[in-house]
Amino acid sequence: MATSPLPLEARVGELSHRISRLENRAHNELAVIQTFEPEPYELLRPITVAIREDGDGYMATFYDANISTAGDTEQEAFENLKSLILDVFDSLAREQPERLGPEPQRQMAVLRSFLRAA
Repeated sequence: MATSPLPLEARVGELSHRISRLENRAHNELAVIQTFEPEPYELLRPITVAIREDGDGYMATFYDANISTAGDTEQEAFENLKSLILDVFDSLAREQPERLGPEPQRQMAVLRSFLRAA
């Protein structure tokens, strides 16, 4: 026995619900770090960053190194992430590698593949 199609009103309601869910999903924009100037670091290759709305502000993430930070604007989140990447790099570089846990060791390996102190 074939089921009857949903009434038009129910189909419109379902479509409206689906559209609402899609609109509420976080939308990532991609940006690229091409330099750390004027800081004394050499970028070995560009770093792709995901930026998305997060509440009243924005979140910028360098997924490869598992580093994220926030800002009031996309640009502020991007600049904050650049600064945080260098802070994490410097902090990890000061430690003896054997004293780092698995995740910090992985982060440092990723960071070293993207940048070095000049």
